[in-house]
Amino acid sequence: MSPHCALSGDCRSRIADGTVCDRARFCIWGLVVKAGRWYLAAQPPGGRPRTYRVSRIGSPELRFLRCTPPPNFDLAAYWTGAQAEFDASIRRTRVRLRLPVAQIDGLLRTIPGRLTEDAVNAGRTDRDTIEIDLPMEPDEVAVSQLVTVPGVEVLSPKQLRRDLHDRARAAAELIE
Repeated sequence: MSPHCALSGDCRSRIADGTVCDRARFCIWGLVVKAGRWYLAAQPPGGRPRTYRVSRIGSPELRFLRCTPPPNFDLAAYWTGAQAEFDASIRRTRVRLRLPVAQIDGLLRTIPGRLTEDAVNAGRTDRDTIEIDLPMEPDEVAVSQLVTVPGVEVLSPKQLRRDLHDRARAAAELIE
């Protein structure tokens, strides 16, 4: 096995499991970009692969060490799983939506990811509309996403329905 790059640096924020690290050392298995942000797929000594946002690593020191990746490590498969795990951790609000079937692609572009795809696939279609149960981020984020999908209707929770209505009304008043 050829040497892999190892990096040590100061992590300036909490890692996904809540651990705060002042100094960390990890072997890098891959580098990926999502929405313009770079992430390392890396593994701390004795740990399992994790995802680190590059912009949150301060004062990095690059070292070349012999690191052995996990057996059969596949960066694409790891990244897909890491994204799904992250989405599930932040999308804790269950939202029932009704929208025109013609707007499914718009919903998938606005709220991408496996959770949205699964919700659409499990949805109930009635002629020109589909009703889905979609895990979403907290109300403020959900409203900012849903307001961009034409014809979407929030059936529940009621507070999110009101918040979306208020945001749409405020936007309409700006146009008038």
